[in-house]
Amino acid sequence: MSAGDHAGLVYKEIKGINEFKKDDLIIIIMGGTGAGKSTFVNTLLGEDRVKVGYGLRSCTNEIERVDVPSFTRRPQGRGCRLALIDTPGFDATDKDDLQILYRIAACVKDIYINKEVLGGIIYLHDISDDRLSAAAHTHLSLLKNFCGVTALKNVVLGTTKWSKVTEGRGLEREKELKERYWGPLIAMGSTVEKFDGKRESASRIVENILDRIGSPGIVLDIQRELVEEKKDVSETGAGTTLKREGLDKVKKEKEGLFRRIRRFFGI
Repeated sequence: MSAGDHAGLVYKEIKGINEFKKDDLIIIIMGGTGAGKSTFVNTLLGEDRVKVGYGLRSCTNEIERVDVPSFTRRPQGRGCRLALIDTPGFDATDKDDLQILYRIAACVKDIYINKEVLGGIIYLHDISDDRLSAAAHTHLSLLKNFCGVTALKNVVLGTTKWSKVTEGRGLEREKELKERYWGPLIAMGSTVEKFDGKRESASRIVENILDRIGSPGIVLDIQRELVEEKKDVSETGAGTTLKREGLDKVKKEKEGLFRRIRRFFGI
């Protein structure tokens, strides 16, 4: 299975959206399931354009490209329009992370081949999560390998769901994320922004990306690997990160099973 195998399957038509042009400025929205990606897109649009899920099943099953006609600012005098790409969430109960990566990879591969302008990535994280799970750690490693060192300066790490925690707890959690988990990404140029559920907040995060865009946009490591090096998604840095996680998970499950067997037989 390769990214190309999914190319005709990953895009979901959204009513009222015209075909996207090569001078569109594209920003990709990524993150775990339930982080609030679709909510972010709808908030920026000022209308419920994409479906929002509530739970561990990712509501966004396909890649959705959404034009933001009301966003009037254009970086460096470009006459382009802003387009957001809403992606399926990682760590969903009903989908495999590698399968999701294949879908996103097919999308960014097309962007590269079509010479469209990729401005950056907004990676959203639920601030109310008390601890960063092993899967979330893996997804941060995936993000680093997906982007590459050069493109990480165009990544915004956005915190969401602030209404689910007290202000004090949210600030403590944000500090912990910056110091313990996101430090390497921040050191490479990524920035942290708070999304409080308001349109002004969503616009500020997008402005952060626009302020960092050079010409002609950014190129992700995974785009180079897929197109220039002709690798399969599973062979890319991001893909090997997920495969390694899968092997570790199987190993831990086997070790847990053996421990239970030994306890049962008193070995």
